[in-house]
Amino acid sequence: MTVFREKREARSRELLRERALKIAGARSLVSLTEPFALFRRSHQLFGIPLTSLRFSWRADRMMEVPGAQGFIMGAVTADAALITVVDLVALYGLPMTGIADLKGVLVVESSSRRLGLACDAVLGAQPVETESILPLPTPLGAFVRSARFRGESVQLIEIPILFQHAKLNPVRSRGR
Repeated sequence: MTVFREKREARSRELLRERALKIAGARSLVSLTEPFALFRRSHQLFGIPLTSLRFSWRADRMMEVPGAQGFIMGAVTADAALITVVDLVALYGLPMTGIADLKGVLVVESSSRRLGLACDAVLGAQPVETESILPLPTPLGAFVRSARFRGESVQLIEIPILFQHAKLNPVRSRGR
């Protein structure tokens, strides 16, 4: 009887160990990625933290803003508010390639402020491997980190830094 009991206990320990390793493996896989909303603009791939994303709209819902600066693509309404839609490529003076084919707007939020980002294509929520996220050698405004996603470079946008951009915070003249 003792041999049978020893084998059963050894098998129980082995099963418990296998289950513990599976659970530990699943947890480490979850912690090895960060969720980003990925989108394309002017053949470049960008990502925003999923926690900053509020809405996604089709570009045909965008209204024109007459007399706006070149980086302002238009405006959309959401939750009874008018939200400015900007072109990150134009805002930061990045190279424009191809013909613009705006298909969507991603509305982001930070500190109760909202802003729309013009997109040629929305790839949706994607897991980006944490180990591929690196600081840029020369940060450019809200672009302080980059990552690799399926072999392609992704410029990651820090939304709180984006809202600090001088062109998004015009100085208003004081009353007389």
